[in-house]
Amino acid sequence: MKKAIIYATALVLAIPALAQPQDDNWSEPINVGPPVNSATQELMPSLTPFSDMMVLATGRGDSSGLFTSRYVDGQWAEIEYIPSIGNPDSWINPALSLDGNEIYFSCYCGGYGDYDIWKVVYDSISGAWSDPTNPGPNINDEGGQTAPFLSYDGQKLYFIDHSMRFSPGLVVSRKIGEEWSYPEWVHSNFRWAESASLTMDERTMYFTRWIPNEYIVVFRSEKDESGNWTKPQRFDVINDYGMGVYPRVNADGSRIYFSSGDMGGEGGYDIWYVERPTSIIENIEEYVFDRILVYPNPSNSYFNILIEGNDDNGSMVFIYDILGRELYRTAIPYNGFRFLWPENRSAAQSLASGFYFFKLIDKRGQLKDIKKAILLK
Repeated sequence: MKKAIIYATALVLAIPALAQPQDDNWSEPINVGPPVNSATQELMPSLTPFSDMMVLATGRGDSSGLFTSRYVDGQWAEIEYIPSIGNPDSWINPALSLDGNEIYFSCYCGGYGDYDIWKVVYDSISGAWSDPTNPGPNINDEGGQTAPFLSYDGQKLYFIDHSMRFSPGLVVSRKIGEEWSYPEWVHSNFRWAESASLTMDERTMYFTRWIPNEYIVVFRSEKDESGNWTKPQRFDVINDYGMGVYPRVNADGSRIYFSSGDMGGEGGYDIWYVERPTSIIENIEEYVFDRILVYPNPSNSYFNILIEGNDDNGSMVFIYDILGRELYRTAIPYNGFRFLWPENRSAAQSLASGFYFFKLIDKRGQLKDIKKAILLK
């Protein structure tokens, strides 16, 4: 049985509050360690909500640009270069989609002027990343756009806008079909922000701001009961240890990754994180998902399956081939349960190309959701 990850992650209809321990419950910074960190400079970390994939900007050998690493068996794997984004003269600040198959980044590499937001997509069949595409003028203009990050449902793209259409600060664009809407100003509290990151419920934000005589300082702001952002407070959990930049908070707010060159480590700017004991999301019964997420789709080897349901005790997942033969079944022990299928390489090699069906059945035997996925070898 694969490790269950208790993150309720996308498309919530009712979002309960997260437990918010005090700042003194945070750990001291922990170094991610090799192979992510090395004697070169590792900057701008971004992670999936499951914290199982990281993308960062760095240079290794003759390559400079974006690299990825995956969290496998309790440790980060050797980083892999994305050659389609390599550009040593660009400002690259990555943002990962929920499934890790899309990366948005800012780059001075053509487009509408100054720094634009670009996107690459992972092709699971070829095992390669696409060439960068530009989301278009609604997001980009001559003023410069940097530091993008996605909401966990993938429907909102936040970024720092330096154009004349807004006072420099945080804006948000909403996905309408395959297009992104004209951006909206978020809040004056985030004016002159350098980078930012949100928890899954979009109620707690960590961001950096340049402060005279202090350089970059990390702040935190939260939404009150009326939905208004509170006055930012210095987040000295990171600031007290020196300069920490590009904070990235995970889905439930229990861990924040950041870059720092003031704290030692492997050399250059290392990736660090602070963490705290955080309760499971309160009032879990208020979540009304009852759905399966299967990715990548199509795949050339494995499928990641995420179960989101408020009636998980006694629910089951069944996997069938196109002839209706049952290939696998498993019980759902937790909301947010996630597993890999097939479970090993030999089993994956024995599967034929074609359609596979993933059914979620509740404890009363009722079908709650079904997904179709394609295996192409």
